[in-house]
Amino acid sequence: MGKLVSIIILNWNGLDFTKKCLEAIERNTFYSPYEIIVVDNGSRDGSIEFLRQKKNDGKITLIENPGNRGFAGGNNQGIDASKGDYIFLLNNDTTVNGHWLGSLVRVIEAYDKAGIVGCKLVYPSGKLQHAGAKIDDAGIARQLPEGEEREVEYVTGAALMIKREVINKIGKLDEGFNPIYFEEVDWCYRAWRAGFSVIYTPDTIIVHHEGEATQKTQTKAWNYFVMNKNRVRFMLLNFSGSRLTGALPYEILRILKSIILLRIHHLLKAYWINFKNRKEIRGKRGERLKNG
Repeated sequence: MGKLVSIIILNWNGLDFTKKCLEAIERNTFYSPYEIIVVDNGSRDGSIEFLRQKKNDGKITLIENPGNRGFAGGNNQGIDASKGDYIFLLNNDTTVNGHWLGSLVRVIEAYDKAGIVGCKLVYPSGKLQHAGAKIDDAGIARQLPEGEEREVEYVTGAALMIKREVINKIGKLDEGFNPIYFEEVDWCYRAWRAGFSVIYTPDTIIVHHEGEATQKTQTKAWNYFVMNKNRVRFMLLNFSGSRLTGALPYEILRILKSIILLRIHHLLKAYWINFKNRKEIRGKRGERLKNG
């Protein structure tokens, strides 16, 4: 018998996706032991009644929130309730196939310094969605081309396995990235600075209906604002002084483009929130950069 894996799934008004996700896990998971923790972020679509029944049947551990705690907040609750040696964050709009969990455990145990492992994600059509990624000098996430098992800068939080010992050393997800975006990138960078590797493996393939569980409630303006708020926060927390200076020309171009596209007020709001949080960001930046 292997080490216990705690699978954490967030749900926010995603009843249909969560049903299918749990069914796929039950049908296609041959690794043992594992536990499933579902964190509901204040759903109003009948999810709670379904999840309570799953809890009563002994299938899951359920955490009910009265409101939306966001990606980091909800997953951190799941981490606090978990018992596993390995923690696996899994989006509810995913479908697992075959020996997915055993393959991920194999990878995280095969590398001495492996702290985080991610897998290949594809769209329902089979088109590649994620094979590891990096952050460029403008703070933009760039997906890497499909490749062999390798070390990468970060893997998506839609399907991410992390050792408990890594969390014990670097802490949980930063809830300052609320409600979503860049929190897993920050986690991977923190793990790397603490001496752990982030590994991508194509041996596990998971179908991800990216964004479909929440896109009906999110506007392009909302996404633009939140993405930029958290992009800037990530850069301020993790970029070296010289890299921040090098990012300035890109940021000026972004400002000019936002004026042309009539998005400048959303970008200025993103800057303003980070300015208001400057003391908290400065403190965390000092902690993160002292190790590398």
